[in-house]
Amino acid sequence: MPPEPASHRGAKPGSKVGADASDDPLIGRVLENRYRIVRSLAAGGMGRVYLAEQLGLDRRVAIKVLTRQSDDDVRFRDRFFREAKLSSKLTHPNTVRVYDYGRTDDDVFFIAMEYLEGRTLGAVLKNEGALEPLRAISLTLQVCASLAEAHGIGVVHRDLKPDNLFLTRTADGREFLRVLDFGIAKDTTNATEVPTQAGTVFGSPAYMSPEQILEQDLSPKSDIYSVGAVLYRSLTLRQPHGESNAITAMARHVLADVVPFSVARPDLKIPTTLEWIARQCLSKDPQERFVSATELAAALRACELEIRGLVPKLEPRMERGRMRLTEAQEAEVRRYEVGGTAPAAPSRGDAVVPTYVPEPSQSLSHTLRHPAVLVLGGMLPLVGLTLGVIVVLVILLFALVFTRPDATPTPTPVPVPAVTQPTPRPVAPPPPAPVVAPAPVPDPVAPTPVPTTAPKPTT
Repeated sequence: MPPEPASHRGAKPGSKVGADASDDPLIGRVLENRYRIVRSLAAGGMGRVYLAEQLGLDRRVAIKVLTRQSDDDVRFRDRFFREAKLSSKLTHPNTVRVYDYGRTDDDVFFIAMEYLEGRTLGAVLKNEGALEPLRAISLTLQVCASLAEAHGIGVVHRDLKPDNLFLTRTADGREFLRVLDFGIAKDTTNATEVPTQAGTVFGSPAYMSPEQILEQDLSPKSDIYSVGAVLYRSLTLRQPHGESNAITAMARHVLADVVPFSVARPDLKIPTTLEWIARQCLSKDPQERFVSATELAAALRACELEIRGLVPKLEPRMERGRMRLTEAQEAEVRRYEVGGTAPAAPSRGDAVVPTYVPEPSQSLSHTLRHPAVLVLGGMLPLVGLTLGVIVVLVILLFALVFTRPDATPTPTPVPVPAVTQPTPRPVAPPPPAPVVAPAPVPDPVAPTPVPTTAPKPTT
């Protein structure tokens, strides 16, 4: 085999990358007479990824060996083969290609997939900082292209995050994105699917949708939410609801409002339209999000043209606490629903890239809650959380209640033009008390109402 290129996956903290045979019994082993394991590349909550050689073809492949999440062998086996079969159906150029999957005689469950050269979006954000808006749009469009195919056949990814978005280069040097790890994907068309064990939540807390956290039925709109969280992170290096641990992050997805870009990163100039797109994705109610990846892509294309100065600015406005577009603006955005702006895919021989029919469009002026300010949430690794979701949310509810006052050091008793009564205003009343007061008006100095504007976050 030729010299080894960059890793298929970015190494996870604490993973034993490059382990030798003395550390890992799989190193040097041949799986099913087809794949010789060369070395470990990375490890995560669901398994370990290895570099391997496919015998007979002299081809490098990435082998993912799955780790059992419980002692229930039947459940694990059924889930593994179902998910591997789902992944193998995906052929879009923006999705990593699954070649093969299997199980050895001693119960090693593995998936063989493309070996990619490049790095994850997570590594890019860590090393280079926040993305420029046009670059963030380009990469998000490519995520949408991958999801359009998956959602079209009823597959929901369930774990979209920067570490599952892999950046490579085309032959002419353009940046090209691949979506990885449909390994915990859900088939929304299969009524007989093996259910997840009660109390187990799969996904990454910093990017999970509220319905995923609450163990409700998932639709493609759950992935749309995760795309919004990734976009927010890519543009600000922050989480949408405040840096936090896994438990608090999950509660904030369910209970808290999104921090506006101007508060999260006042030093950056992020187009209002791009903020509207991110917050539309992050709506708590799935019905208020973009209808599909296709509709999200249309909004991104419109924003891209706006940034390039090729179309008038959309300038979404806050109306009664919600960000909206006019009907004319919605019609303008819908013009971009068909077609794509992602770079041409690397050649895959004569493979035909399927085209997708957009879903019927709903109104693009779905509501977005006016943001309350909370301090933002940390990115966490893939986990299968075996916690009682209700208990978690109750704990988090208390956490949120008790952290809100901390964000505002004492409310400064500077009452903003207090709502004065429409009664005649006494002009400089003399020391003696007025003879008759029309009604017991509360002392204007006492700040009884809770401030309606969001408190400033402490950075």
